[in-house]
This record gives sequence, structure tokens and C-alpha cells, in this order.
Amino acid sequence: MSSTRDASAPDSAGGAVDPSAQLRAEVASLKLQVAQSSSRIQRLETELEASRAQVAWFHRQLFGQKAERIDSAELELAWRDFLKEQEARARGLPTATGEVFQVGGAQFLFEFGAKGLLDPNGQVKDMPTPPAPAVAPEAPPPAEKPKKKGHGRKKLPLNLREETIVIKPDQIPEGARCIGEEVTRRVGVRRAELIAYRIVRPKYAVDDEVEVSTAITIAPPPKEMVPRGLLAPSGLAHILANKWDRSAPYHRLARFFSASGYALSVSTLSGVGIRAAPAAGKLVEAMKAYAQEVAPYLAIDATGVLLQQPKACVRGHVWLHYIEEICVLVTFTKTHDSISAGAQLDGWTCPTLADGAQVYDLKHRETGNPRAGCWSHARRNFVYAAPTDARALVGVKLINQIFRIEAELVDAPPELRLARRKADSAPIVKQLFEWRDDLLATGNLGRSPLAKALRYLRNQASRLSYFLEDGRMPIHNNRTELQARHLAVGRKNWLFFGSEEGAEAGAIWLSLVLSARMHGLDVEQYLRDLFRVLPLWPTDRLIELAPHRWSQTSRKLDPLEMCVELGKLTIPDPA
Repeated sequence: MSSTRDASAPDSAGGAVDPSAQLRAEVASLKLQVAQSSSRIQRLETELEASRAQVAWFHRQLFGQKAERIDSAELELAWRDFLKEQEARARGLPTATGEVFQVGGAQFLFEFGAKGLLDPNGQVKDMPTPPAPAVAPEAPPPAEKPKKKGHGRKKLPLNLREETIVIKPDQIPEGARCIGEEVTRRVGVRRAELIAYRIVRPKYAVDDEVEVSTAITIAPPPKEMVPRGLLAPSGLAHILANKWDRSAPYHRLARFFSASGYALSVSTLSGVGIRAAPAAGKLVEAMKAYAQEVAPYLAIDATGVLLQQPKACVRGHVWLHYIEEICVLVTFTKTHDSISAGAQLDGWTCPTLADGAQVYDLKHRETGNPRAGCWSHARRNFVYAAPTDARALVGVKLINQIFRIEAELVDAPPELRLARRKADSAPIVKQLFEWRDDLLATGNLGRSPLAKALRYLRNQASRLSYFLEDGRMPIHNNRTELQARHLAVGRKNWLFFGSEEGAEAGAIWLSLVLSARMHGLDVEQYLRDLFRVLPLWPTDRLIELAPHRWSQTSRKLDPLEMCVELGKLTIPDPA
């Protein structure tokens, strides 16, 4: 500062000003302006990231977590801009990068800060109005659909049991002859009714005159899911199907029984589900052992659920294992960590399909089993980023192309699917990763939602690329998430598991219910027949009762014996 003051004073020799001192003063002034500008830039960047986060949050709240639909005109517009930029870069021409105005963003200030947008006080001048975005060409109006001819009700399905009601005139003239009939149909419903079964076991006495004694012969009590229990197989199946298939809480079921003339408490209804679970759990264990032997891959996902405790509910976790064309296995744990996740993968040697959760990493490092990623998760991140940055639509477009190829290969064998992936999908994946790297290097993204999507794509690159090596592996984990959706609907009705024992029982029933739904079985009818035969079935052949084998097993059972709820049952020979 002293040199600056001396330079401003008149020189004793001739009153001249020192040029170097004047330059140093200007440099100091410019440094001060730069510091002020940097501080303002940092503040604007913070405001921008906060605004982007708010936009992304509102987008998720308005359109739901699974909202992956993007306006087609907006998507095509972003894709054309991307192609133009790629063409210009290939020809060595200047690209549009850096020319996009981002009001309030650091990129705009850095691009134009050196062009006189700072006033002498170091403040930012009024920014020019950003150019209006290009408007996508209007699509031609859709052609009007031809109106369907005819009217009236839809025909009733042929699988409905039909009964006939004949309504004759009150008075039929003498000598009248029937010349035809008019037939209409109505749909009726018969309410479920409770039935009390009397189980009669006759006693027979045989007198022995020699020994002077009497021997009494009586049949042993029938084997049941719950020994000496209250409910027959159909009653137990009705309760469990309503709870775990139709998502009705126990207090609603209690009202049904009360209205039918026999009151059952909520504790009784939940208790029979817990007491019957160990017998059904043996079947679920057999299904798991079989799946571990033959499964081409294991798709796994987890979702939270509340567990009731004395003071307050705590958060537990339900793990869903989807084994294609075999079964769905459900387990419950109180924690969601590497130890719990590793326990879910014990015994599985096939490749795993999962999201990017880190809880699976430790087990995969120990076993070395392959792990694939989910392209739906990758695309979803770009969908969430699209409202804050239109460049995210390029990622959506490229991933959609991969899904479009997979849609054509649904029924293809694994060998053909793998060949098509290497020929058509691999170049798209390479282009997507190159776009990702360029944008991360030059995009000035900070902590924006787009940056999060790109970093997920970078961190999961090897797992997302695994489908190019294995034709059996799907490119997404949507089927497992659909099973979790069924649980989410139930959770919204019954709110929480009442105890850890109840949660483990619920996992067993969900495994059977979701597996039966997978194979198109009537859940309540399947459970009723299962509860009829399971107590009598050989333990070394339990896999024959699994939903994927039930259609074969049920054909071998005696229909007359199956109509009776309890009692003797002929076990067919093994297949």
C-alpha cells in the first residue's frame, strides 16, 4: 500500500507517475473484483443446486417414484440437439457447449465474466435475456378412430357357473304353444358362509371272553396344519388368502366372522397364521433348495416395513427373491446391512441381479459370484434429472433404445439374445458411456440430479454391462419390484407386523401367495388344497406341492378324497 501511495504523489524530479505502481494498483483492484465475483458465483451455484433439488423433489411427489414417462416431443428435441452437437464435434466445428444460457449458474458467469459483465464495483451487470428454447414441431392431430358398431353389455365369461331361472306368464292361454324364449343374463354373488364340521370317530369294542377284557378301537385324530386347531383347511385358507393375497387386515376379517354369526378375535386370527407357519415353512425351504440348484439367476430387492415394539414401531426389512418361472421367496430381517444382505445370498451360486445398494458388495467380494445391474434404476435417475436439465433426456433416449431391443427378444433363446445384444446393444452402451464421460468432464454439474445420474452410471458400469455377457440375465429388476408393490399395498392396509414371530410367519405366507400368483393359481383354492394334503405328505417329497409343480400333483389326487376337508388321503406315487 505504501508503494501505491508514493506513486500517486508528485515526483520531486518532474511530477511523473510510476507506471509499475499504477499497474500494481489495478491488479489489486482486479483481484478484489475477482474475489467478489467468485463469492457471488459460489452463492448463485448454491441457490441453483437448491432450486434443482426442489424441482426434482416436487417432480417425484407429483408423478410418483415410478414415473418414467417423458413427453415424446421434448425427448426428440433433446435428441436432435445432441446429434447436431455430435456431428459438429466430428467435423471439428464449435459445438453448442458453453452457449447455453443458465441464468443464475456459474457456467454463464465464467463464459461471459471476461467480456465486461462486471461493473467497476465488482458486481455483476444485468444479464442478457436467454434465447428462447426451440419449439418442437407440432405433431399432426391424431386421426379419429372409427366408431364401433353395435352396443350393449359385454358377454359374460363362459367359466361362470350358470343357473337358470324360468319366469312364466301368470296366465297361459289354453292351447298356447311355446315358440321360443328370450334369454338375458345377470351376475349374482353368493356370500361366503361358515360351516361347522362334526368330526365323528366311531368307537368299536371287542370283548375277549378268555381274558375277560374289552378292547376299544377308534380312528386317530386327523392330521392338521394346527394340531387340535379350530379351523378346517378351507377356513384357514380363507383367512390367510384375505390377509396376504387380498391385503385385508385381521380386524376386517373379524367383522366378517362376527357378521356370519361366529365371532373370532383379532388375536385368534393372527395366532392361527403363526401356529400354521412352521408346517408351511418346510415347503418354502424345499422350494428354496430346489431353486438354488436350477435357478439361472437370482433377482433380489428389499423394502421397508414397520415392526411393532412396546414403545414405538421400528423399521424392519422384507427381502424378495425372484426366481424366474419357479417361485418368489420372502424373508424378514430387523436390519438392512451387509450381514443381513449376505445371509440372503448364502447358498446361491448363480449370478445376482440387484440395484446399486452397497449392502451386497461384501458377500460378492467373498464369493466372487457375478452381479448384474438394473437399467431401470439407471434410467429412473435421468428421468428425475430431466426437469432440471434437458441434457438428461439424452440418457433416457439411449437407454430406451436398449429396452426397445430387449422387447424384441422376450421369447428368444439365450444364445440368440446374447448375439443380438453384442451386435445391437453393445454399441449403444458404448455411446452412452462416452456421452457420460464427456458430460462429467465438461458439464460443470456440481451436485445436480444429472450429476447423480451420471455418477450412478459410472459407478455401476461393469454391473450394467453384464447383460452383454450372459443371455439369460434380464436388463432390469422390474419383476422383483412388482412383487414388492404387492407387499406395499398390504402394508398400507395392515400398517405393521405385530411381532417378529408374526413377521417371519408373514414371510412364509407371502412366499406361497406370490409364487401361486406367479403360476396363475387361485390362491385361496391352492392354499385350501395344500392344507388338506400337507400334513399327510411325505417330507422327502414336499417339492411336489410347490406352486410350480401343483398342476401335475393335483391331477394325481383322488377328487372325492379332496372334497372332504379332513381324513384319509391316498398319496400318489412320485413322478
